[in-house]
Amino acid sequence: MGVATNDPTYLPDTPLSGEGVRRGPAHPVPEPGERRSLHYDRYLERPKPGKSIFTRREQAQRKRTRALVLLAVLIVAIVLLVWFLVLG
Repeated sequence: MGVATNDPTYLPDTPLSGEGVRRGPAHPVPEPGERRSLHYDRYLERPKPGKSIFTRREQAQRKRTRALVLLAVLIVAIVLLVWFLVLG
């Protein structure tokens, strides 16, 4: 479906709901001489001895595993406590 940009009644120049009218793309295109920072330099560095490049992923996985083990131990403890209180 097209947009009637030449129709002045379709797209009024007055702001709607008190906000200013935004013109242009949501993410502005950089000027020809301006470079966007891509942070590629962090991938070109070698990790320190004993360190991995993917430490955050490993740390998150370790944290998730610890949480699941703790949750399992907690559930077992609650089940045993209820078992002894109800049947004991």
